[in-house]
Amino acid sequence: MHEIASFEGFRGKPLLILVNKIDKVEAISMTNFYQEFEVEKIKEHPVEVKFMSVVKRAGIGESIRWIKNAMDGELR
Repeated sequence: MHEIASFEGFRGKPLLILVNKIDKVEAISMTNFYQEFEVEKIKEHPVEVKFMSVVKRAGIGESIRWIKNAMDGELR
């Protein structure tokens, strides 16, 4: 993730990280995800982490809205 985020051609672009399978008992917690993947170290982009479950239909709409809003703001 950090390698992709540091790619020069990608610098400044919105980065949406989707964490799927939150409906599973063994799913990673938000705190653990942020710590394990060191999300706070990504400084080159607007970053959003969305936890989602396709099975429960959770987080999908807000993820789509975030990336749309981020892209709209970037294109203006």
